[in-house]
Amino acid sequence: MTATLAKKPATKKRIVLIGPMLPVKGGIAQHSTLLRRTLDQYADLRTISFNRLYPDWLFPGTEEDAPGYPAFREPGVEYIL
Repeated sequence: MTATLAKKPATKKRIVLIGPMLPVKGGIAQHSTLLRRTLDQYADLRTISFNRLYPDWLFPGTEEDAPGYPAFREPGVEYIL
């Protein structure tokens, strides 16, 4: 007799991604957003991002948001930090 092994149902990994996402300026935010979009296809993903990166007194510029993304919010991202 041969024993047959029951296959486990395929389950998605659970991942939490924390970091700056668009509309924040900079390469890290752009690459984090692309990483989030890719991981979302393969995992049960929770994404947490920054509402603002710096307080007004510390940030010398006028806007933290990337040009062309003034009111953009990435779907599925919680902007709570």
